[in-house]
Amino acid sequence: MPSSPLDALADASERDLLASAARADADATLALIDRYAPVLFNLLLRTTGLVALAEELTRDVLADALRQPAAAVPPPDGRWIVALAKETYRRLLAIDLRPDEPTHRVRIAPRYWQPERLQTADDDGLRPATARAARLLRRRLGEAWSRLAMRQRFVLALVEPHRLSTDELADVLDESEPVARQIRDEAKLALLLKLPRPSDARRREAPEARP
Repeated sequence: MPSSPLDALADASERDLLASAARADADATLALIDRYAPVLFNLLLRTTGLVALAEELTRDVLADALRQPAAAVPPPDGRWIVALAKETYRRLLAIDLRPDEPTHRVRIAPRYWQPERLQTADDDGLRPATARAARLLRRRLGEAWSRLAMRQRFVLALVEPHRLSTDELADVLDESEPVARQIRDEAKLALLLKLPRPSDARRREAPEARP
């Protein structure tokens, strides 16, 4: 069975796809959408917790970026995810996010936050050694995540999975590198400080004693 044009472009480099899209290549444009729509949607869903808003902003950011793909081609050492994230952040700042209950309860994968790096000397409950411990860790991370500020969620959801350097994050946030580094480090610290301690979590999860 012959492969589709999109299958043939699956392994194409980002720069080649952008260059082809700039020449009005429809297949390259679709391949970019196919590659980056899930990335943007996950970033926005983890940031806002709102499915409808994540879908809307994903659609709008990609549509605007692909209207002028030639202008969107990053410099030789750049990445398109940085340009997309910069536009996404600008749009998020323009939205008055209300403290409504999110329509989607965001689940956080422990591998993104590398909990062993957050482990303290008197707290050995962050490293998931069993399936049950992993489930508890995800729940605790989700609870802590929901209490972070929007910018903190955005930065963590962007930096760790996509391994953004400090200068790339500074570009996205339109800040200097020292300020961007401080914002990133404060977001990581805020997540750690908002994590419920295992002893507290065990007390909440323990069944109440019957009189």
